[in-house]
Amino acid sequence: MKRLFYVLLISAMAALASVLPACDDDDDPMDGGPTTGKVSGTVSFTGAWPSVGDVQVSIYSTLVTPPGVPGGPPDAFTDPLIPATDYPTYDYTLEGLDPGDYAAIFVGWRDPADPPGAKLIGVYWIHVDSLGIAMSGLPKAPGPTGVSIDAGSDITGLDIVADLGLIP
Repeated sequence: MKRLFYVLLISAMAALASVLPACDDDDDPMDGGPTTGKVSGTVSFTGAWPSVGDVQVSIYSTLVTPPGVPGGPPDAFTDPLIPATDYPTYDYTLEGLDPGDYAAIFVGWRDPADPPGAKLIGVYWIHVDSLGIAMSGLPKAPGPTGVSIDAGSDITGLDIVADLGLIP
């Protein structure tokens, strides 16, 4: 009987020891807390949907010359949008974004005959007019507005106007 008591005591202590280290630090990313962030908003389309090609929303961490043009592949992007369900507005979410600064969120169109030559048709930006009123998503913006992402952030309301008339 004494032997059974010691076996049970040692088993209970071993089980407790395996649980305690997981509770020591609330900032530890291993505790299951979010380590990435997400952004979302609505794209409002103007113009006719293209007969060919894909329309997608993408986020970029860097831009290159000429100003406002994405540099390299996007950090995240949506699936290609479907005209029957994603027109005239589309609610997008870009998830799994590493913490950091992102230079731009673009809406682009890709011609299947020229995959590397994507055409930008909309950009997220904030402009404050002379009255101090913030306006977002106007199609002919002077440049994109960046977004800072923290671990666990959920930034909403990043609305964009995309002009399908810019597609050749």
